Amino acid sequence: DLLMLDEPCASIDPTTTHEIEKMLVKMNQNAHMTILFVTHNLDQAKRIADEVLLLNQGKNIEICNKNDFFEHPNHPLTQKFIKGELLI
Repeated sequence: DLLMLDEPCASIDPTTTHEIEKMLVKMNQNAHMTILFVTHNLDQAKRIADEVLLLNQGKNIEICNKNDFFEHPNHPLTQKFIKGELLI
């Protein structure tokens, strides 16, 4: 099973965001459901992702487990994005 979500927590208060995140993690673990979760929120990706994919201008820049993505990014654009720089 695959659930695709495009910024489901955008403009939602922190309490509701937390509940949505808990629900999605539980679905992933209990139902063995793959969840494709689009977000620009790096903290949210750190909390709930297993793997992270960075897209820039429609191209796959980097995909790896979240620890490698945030602690040891390989691509210069990933390094800039994590630092908070704008990718233009």
